[in-house]
Amino acid sequence: MAKVLLISFSTLPTMQKYLYTASAELAFLGHDVWTVGSTNVRSGDALGPRNVTVDTPPTPRPSVSSFWSSKKSLDTVRALIQRVRPDVIHFVNKHVWNYLLLRQVRRKGIQTKWVHTFHDPIGHEGDSVRQGVVAYHKVIQRHLDAIVVHSETARSQTLRALRPHCLIALSPLGLKRWKDYEAADARASKRALAFGRLNFYKGCAMYPKIFDEIHRLDPTIEITVAGQPSKDVPKELIAQIAACPNVRLDAHFIEEDAVERYFRESSIVLTPYTSMTQSGVILDAYSHSRPVLAFHIEEMREFLPHGAYTVEPFDTQEYARTLVGLLNDPDSCARAGRDSWEFGRRQFSPSSMAAGFASVYDSLISGSTGIPARAD
Repeated sequence: MAKVLLISFSTLPTMQKYLYTASAELAFLGHDVWTVGSTNVRSGDALGPRNVTVDTPPTPRPSVSSFWSSKKSLDTVRALIQRVRPDVIHFVNKHVWNYLLLRQVRRKGIQTKWVHTFHDPIGHEGDSVRQGVVAYHKVIQRHLDAIVVHSETARSQTLRALRPHCLIALSPLGLKRWKDYEAADARASKRALAFGRLNFYKGCAMYPKIFDEIHRLDPTIEITVAGQPSKDVPKELIAQIAACPNVRLDAHFIEEDAVERYFRESSIVLTPYTSMTQSGVILDAYSHSRPVLAFHIEEMREFLPHGAYTVEPFDTQEYARTLVGLLNDPDSCARAGRDSWEFGRRQFSPSSMAAGFASVYDSLISGSTGIPARAD
């Protein structure tokens, strides 16, 4: 079995959960696993002696302060690599420090295979950071032995826009261990949830129209919008959302220990996305036995169970009518929740994700990828 070092310099709970869940599952498969993560642990994971932490910046973007603070932390990581001599180093999310570390380790002549997960290979239309995301991926992919993606959309984007010469491997997304099935409480029967960071690609510009129409059709329906607004979202739009009479807006980052309450207090999750590559929100919904309501866009298809309710893009009135119909038909909503839970449990388990990683590592070490070895 491969000796693996998983690295994430992120302070985001979702990425930390991804790091430590993957490491535990790989260890269960028999791999010799080490991790490097941030000292600012926000995921609630209990760390052991093989979970090394270093001081990290609050953002993955390049900056003067990030560059100067990297020296001590990267020295610690480089020393660990020299001591452990991993067969594979896997960056589980993007960060400017990844590239700095890769260059430093290669200059030391340490032989290892380099793997990187690309969660959003080309970012999203309208995001201010999109150009930076693409530039980062184009630079670092030249030095990788394999890229891991979590959807056919991400795979297609990587091939079309980045054109890497290394292996591209598709592995199921398995952020968290699956919860037991739990039907929505009767008190949540007319409550809907829009969860996660407010971004334009998640359809937040349509929220006021959708919410106003829902209230017109059924003023007893309550909607919670929970998540930190992106810097790209204007204050005027946030104010419009907050002013909707049926909406409670929690416009702040939702800590990990509060996530479950939001899903349990709702019967359905609103995902009127205009584009996507993968979605932790959808997986959270399924794990909590809640269906999602999405537009019928191509990128969404592989994340929806057969027979899932969808709406033609981007008809806000039909979206509102469909939601009102579901929340006034508790049996149909409950069946959709059960179908979503079963589908998610089959498709998106942490063990499936780890098995996908292990297959990539084994192919690289055995040289059976069919791709010529990268010349350092």
